[in-house]
Amino acid sequence: KTHQVPLSHIMYVDVGKQTTALRRVENASIAENVCLSLLTRDGSLDLEASSAQERDALVNCFSLVLDEVHAKNWRDVYRAPSSDLPSSFDEFDMGTNTDKMEV
Repeated sequence: KTHQVPLSHIMYVDVGKQTTALRRVENASIAENVCLSLLTRDGSLDLEASSAQERDALVNCFSLVLDEVHAKNWRDVYRAPSSDLPSSFDEFDMGTNTDKMEV
């Protein structure tokens, strides 16, 4: 089943078994070093990678993407909506569609 999570809703990435769901007894057999969680406004999306190296790569990639997503949102908040003055941040806007991720 496919779920969609807007990237802007992901606040940060947790490494290991940090969420209540991953700490449950039924998940005891899953190694801590392959777990990661995407923490959203509404909860978490817990993921199991196939190896520690893959988990670390996913964490690094998500962190880079989320830094960019949240930086863009920060720029939007920074700009006054009624301002006619150009913003120095305008030259850094990419215009690419990074609003949603499918899992």
